[in-house]
Amino acid sequence: MGKYIALLFAGLVGIASGIQPSINAALGKFITPKGAALISFVVGLIALVVINLFSGTFSQLKGIGAAPWYLWIGGLFGAFLVYATIEVLPIIGAGTMMSAILSFQLITGVIIDHYGWLGTKVIPFDFSRGIGVVLLIIGVRMIVR
Repeated sequence: MGKYIALLFAGLVGIASGIQPSINAALGKFITPKGAALISFVVGLIALVVINLFSGTFSQLKGIGAAPWYLWIGGLFGAFLVYATIEVLPIIGAGTMMSAILSFQLITGVIIDHYGWLGTKVIPFDFSRGIGVVLLIIGVRMIVR
């Protein structure tokens, strides 16, 4: 995947992650927030099973046993994220919630990049990135009232 396709894909992920909490929170009004999170993951599981079936990638899962234990907990973070957004969105609104999530995601990502944690490419923290983080925090403050 080239750089521009990756950026486009990341943009689509941003759109989807902006829409998903509102959909899940709306579903949570019909059932419960925990139930809505469960439905979200069940539907996602079905979609991923179908994608893996049709792309023939199930055989690539055989190496999972060799992965360190901490690489297995991504689903826990995902479940926490989905459930927490369902609970929080009706209280503080979509824009405030997403700006808070985005700012902490970016700060976490910059730290991970700086140290190269979890096998990521090392991208040192520098003045330019620092200014970007400060501007993001200012932007979040302007959104959060």
